[in-house]
Amino acid sequence: MAKNGVLGKSRIGAIKNRTQLIWPNGNWIKRDSATGRIIDQNKWLETL
Repeated sequence: MAKNGVLGKSRIGAIKNRTQLIWPNGNWIKRDSATGRIIDQNKWLETL
């Protein structure tokens, strides 16, 4: 089970100004909604 980690060292609040979408090749893309620039790309796990 996932845990939040040590008290005081975890994220406070949500990450804002980002969108997430899936591309036709199956990869998840994180995009900065202000500039439209792609920040990160993750491949979806086939085992889920």
